[in-house]
Amino acid sequence: MMSFSIRSVLRPFRSIPNNVFSGVTRSSLIFPAYRFNSTLSSNTQNSSNLTQDLAPLKQAPSLAATVFIHTRAYQVTEGDIVRVPANIKEAQVGDVLRLDRVANITSRNHTLSGSPTIDPSVFTIRATVIEKTKTPFTTIKKTKRRCRHTTTTNVKHHQTVLRINQVQIN
Repeated sequence: MMSFSIRSVLRPFRSIPNNVFSGVTRSSLIFPAYRFNSTLSSNTQNSSNLTQDLAPLKQAPSLAATVFIHTRAYQVTEGDIVRVPANIKEAQVGDVLRLDRVANITSRNHTLSGSPTIDPSVFTIRATVIEKTKTPFTTIKKTKRRCRHTTTTNVKHHQTVLRINQVQIN
């Protein structure tokens, strides 16, 4: 018979330092996208630096952005279709959404990044709700240890499909 203590089981978790999540509240760990402050990064704080930083991005032919939609980050460009694995209850099919939680906006040669997000007055990103649907049935088998009984459940998850209409620097 093999015996082990709880300390030997928990030993791998001790390698993570205690100050990894210092200054972060529990609610921001669970729902990180809802807790972001809309501030610019330190290198783009004053307006003269901001206009100098935005000039190459305004002239770029195409832009890409990292957008937080419903607690997940998506890298989007104009014309992309994004499948959000959630039901956005406030949005109906055909609604135009303005996405304002953006971590960075990039072109081929230049990047504007925020810490953690960019001020929404700097850019405009619009998306249209194309479809609100559910995924196909997936069968999940649940079993308990040392037991032959299995429970099967069928699951259909909600999805919201968005088309990115506009990615633009103001």
